[in-house]
Amino acid sequence: MDNKQYYDSISSSSLNANMLIKYMKKFEYLRESLENLALSPRFSEENYKYMGLSFNGKEIKKLQVPMVCFCDIGFSRIDNHVKEYGFYGIALTKEWGLKNNITPIHYVIRNCDITNELKKVSNLANSLGYNELYSYVFNYCFYSKEIVGSQNGEIRLFSDEQEWRFIPKLSKKFTTIKQFYIADEAEYNFNHLSDAMKEIDELQLKFTIDDIKYIVVPDQTEYKKIIEVIKEINITDEEKILLYTKIRKIEESEDY
Repeated sequence: MDNKQYYDSISSSSLNANMLIKYMKKFEYLRESLENLALSPRFSEENYKYMGLSFNGKEIKKLQVPMVCFCDIGFSRIDNHVKEYGFYGIALTKEWGLKNNITPIHYVIRNCDITNELKKVSNLANSLGYNELYSYVFNYCFYSKEIVGSQNGEIRLFSDEQEWRFIPKLSKKFTTIKQFYIADEAEYNFNHLSDAMKEIDELQLKFTIDDIKYIVVPDQTEYKKIIEVIKEINITDEEKILLYTKIRKIEESEDY
């Protein structure tokens, strides 16, 4: 199977949206993303207590991990999702996502064989001090989530979110920001660290006008506002006209 067949097969689902959508809570975030033609990773606190892992002899309960999160939920089924994650968004092609190593996460249950085996690897890494084993454990964590859990005081079935993630590789060559932080121990302002990542070009998740399938806004008022933003973006007139055709309003949503 060549790359084209591979991408086409993944983008031909009859159940999921054939795009990756990044939803946002504020109009300013959408405007910034379009102006920069990029999405910037931000630190997100993730719960891993259910895995029973440890690092350097200490239990891992929560980690702060830099990421950009997407879903592939069709527009006809986004009501609950946008209430939680925002009514603004950018939908990008899955081919673009695959080329940028954006990966669907693994939803796991407590005390399953996978998490039990991962705990053994974690214990082995602790006893031997092998960085390669730690790297395996944490990379698995970065792309996994418990199937159900608490969020904002509510119990949520996370698998309904159909989440895909981009995890940037933070190299000491261009930043002192760490790949992850143990949330209970870290005395950092993660909003400040997230803002600092915006200034590092190597960490930006860039896209082109052609990579965009839709620009999502809630209603007619925000439609007019995003039109004005597009007018000011430093792109060609042809590209602006193309972007105008890609705007979709949630109030008129259907399964595109």
